[in-house]
Amino acid sequence: MMSGTMKITRILFATDLSPVADHAFKYAANFANALGVEVTVLHVLEKLRPNAELMLSALLNYDDPEALRAATQSNLMERVKDHISGLCRDAACSMPGCGFDAGRVIIEPGDPVHIILSHLDSGKFDLLIMGTMGYGVVEEFFIGSTAHKVLRKTRVPVLVVPERG
Repeated sequence: MMSGTMKITRILFATDLSPVADHAFKYAANFANALGVEVTVLHVLEKLRPNAELMLSALLNYDDPEALRAATQSNLMERVKDHISGLCRDAACSMPGCGFDAGRVIIEPGDPVHIILSHLDSGKFDLLIMGTMGYGVVEEFFIGSTAHKVLRKTRVPVLVVPERG
């Protein structure tokens, strides 16, 4: 049994930019508005598989995958940040107390589970909000989901928002 009260002051919202994540974004905005807290938005750019990098490099006339990565990562990160910042501005306009600020948008390359957990382990967040596709038992067993993997490894409370039905 937990004694005392839990105070939520900072929320981490993890997004993969999918429609499910956009749906979960509304929950993050409403929580932030109701609690008067700030939200940090995190998007992780997953690395492509080596064979996909080679194919894209050849298709786009880059000498090697490293040249492709260098040329596209900063451009892609800017486009993603602009998209997320737009969502944040829209939420802030419709709910002035919701705590979204474009300055609290984090975009990092890497493994989503590892990056999300490292931010949660920093101790800066009291709640994680993220969407899930709602894989069935068989799919979950073989491929898992980011939400499921994070849930198994974190001590921070997590609100997992399912796909709309």
